[in-house]
Amino acid sequence: MQITPSEEEPRDIRPMTEEEVFETFPSLRELAKKLGEIGGTEIIKLTTIPGGVLPVLDANDQLARGEIIELQAIPGAGEKNQCHANSVALFEEDPKLILATGFVLSGDAWYHHSWCIRESCGQRVIIETTPEKYQNYFGLEYRGKGADEIVKQLRVWIGPKLEPGGEFDTINQVLRKIEPGTPREAPHG
Repeated sequence: MQITPSEEEPRDIRPMTEEEVFETFPSLRELAKKLGEIGGTEIIKLTTIPGGVLPVLDANDQLARGEIIELQAIPGAGEKNQCHANSVALFEEDPKLILATGFVLSGDAWYHHSWCIRESCGQRVIIETTPEKYQNYFGLEYRGKGADEIVKQLRVWIGPKLEPGGEFDTINQVLRKIEPGTPREAPHG
């Protein structure tokens, strides 16, 4: 199923305080309850950046359609605490991948997170783009235009880190180590 982000979501992507995020995206409180019922506690940890935290741009969609993704996770070689940048870089290198965003359970808290999913020969696996291991994955899978829209939004979040010559310009070379020998095209533009 292709998912396109809801047009009704607020699109404020500046750094915010945690309180501002929960006020701007009230569905996060309901989502925290839903995640707590799955496991852990009703605590959502947001992605921290200089100046605050990042909002969850697809919060309403996560609440309405998000689900546990029960797949084997393959550890990645990306930067620690850079799941969004790592996932965008890997997805742009191999657009056959599925980009996923949502939350992961670590300890007793749920963390805002992004990862990729590879489908091959009828098998599906999560490609965890950080060195961490998580107990559960909950979220949405994005393909096609839905993935393109999420990538645009994530790029605004991540900012210059993914621009040519930026901090993550060479991340594709690092992430390529996940599956050595796989020929891949260079990302476009």
